[in-house]
Amino acid sequence: MKQLQQVLFRVPCGLFVVSAIRDGHPNDMINNTVFQITDSPLQLLLGMDKRHLTTEYIEAGGAFAVHFLPPDGLSLVKRFGFKPGRETAKFDGLAWRPGPSTN
Repeated sequence: MKQLQQVLFRVPCGLFVVSAIRDGHPNDMINNTVFQITDSPLQLLLGMDKRHLTTEYIEAGGAFAVHFLPPDGLSLVKRFGFKPGRETAKFDGLAWRPGPSTN
């Protein structure tokens, strides 16, 4: 198992913050599974766990945002990925505003 883990840690992947809003409250999560499926119409595939709060927000509102993390984005990974949204308000202390929706 340890050898497999070492191999998997070498697989290149991007890291993203996926966010959604429900009833005026934002939530997000760190995600490494975002793929463009088609460009017309634009469709994305997200790998999401149905138990995550962000998944519930996306299902309720039908919209989400994908934010690309910079290579030095470890502080963002810690902020948005280490604790579940059901336990902490990840956006506390941050200035944010909802963006346009295309749905």
